[in-house]
Amino acid sequence: MRIAFTGSHRVGKTTLAEEIAESLSDYKFINEPYLQLEEEGYLFSEIPTLDDYIEQFNFSVEQLQNSDDNVIFDLCLLDLLAYIYAVGKRKIFPHSTKK
Repeated sequence: MRIAFTGSHRVGKTTLAEEIAESLSDYKFINEPYLQLEEEGYLFSEIPTLDDYIEQFNFSVEQLQNSDDNVIFDLCLLDLLAYIYAVGKRKIFPHSTKK
């Protein structure tokens, strides 16, 4: 079985995922795509852009396709889709500061 955690930033997903992975010795813990890509040299914008989220999403899809069973993902693809949608929507419909 593959397990993926979803939720807002800084709510404890990683801590919980790591603790569960320790309890399930036959599971492999896979850190979130942002950290893995950063380690590989990907330069993220200071404020993540649509392209940054798409890069993370594609990386995540590849990991999912290439993973075995018994994997715990620190971040769910749904989170990345939500960010892509939110950032893309802002790009298409920018907030107006004029009233």
